[in-house]
Amino acid sequence: MILDLLRTTPKLETVYHETARRAFVFYIHLLGLHDLFYRSLRQQQQQQQQQQQQQQQQQQIIQQQQQQQQQAIQQGQQQQQQQQQHQQQQQQLQQQQQQQQQTQQQQQAQQQQQQQQQQQQQQQHEIFPRAKEKLPRWLAIFFDKLSKVFWVSEDYLFHALAVLKLFIHLRSFKKNFNLAQIQQSASVAVLAVLAVPQNNNK
Repeated sequence: MILDLLRTTPKLETVYHETARRAFVFYIHLLGLHDLFYRSLRQQQQQQQQQQQQQQQQQQIIQQQQQQQQQAIQQGQQQQQQQQQHQQQQQQLQQQQQQQQQTQQQQQAQQQQQQQQQQQQQQQHEIFPRAKEKLPRWLAIFFDKLSKVFWVSEDYLFHALAVLKLFIHLRSFKKNFNLAQIQQSASVAVLAVLAVPQNNNK
């Protein structure tokens, strides 16, 4: 309305133009301020968004680091558990191996003892029959040698006794003692008895 009055009055036309120019300049200035305001708002919003993005990125990085740390801790714990389990298994295996070795050694020792006992028994079984077989022969040799010793020492009584023991022994234990040998041994025994002097003081 004021502008219309200024425009319709010729004297105030210059004032109208000046007022219009100033109004236009003010409007432009106002538009510029408005743009600056919106730009600043946009910049603030962009900065806020960037800050939020940075915060989110930092949070993500922190979360990733925490997850990595947790994973590393879990992996370390798992490795420790696996190592402990492995050590326990090795200890168990070593104990089992030691027990097996001990049992094997005990079994081997028992087997050796049994073998030694069996060998001793076999040797005893082999020795005793041989000794039993050889004993009559050795006794016969003993009585024969003893009779000769007594004959040389002129101990005729014990000589006769040794000859009689030899005859009885041969008659009892010699299997192939035939009649001629019996007669010969008996004759030797009789002669040995007859050879004993009657006045033998020994």
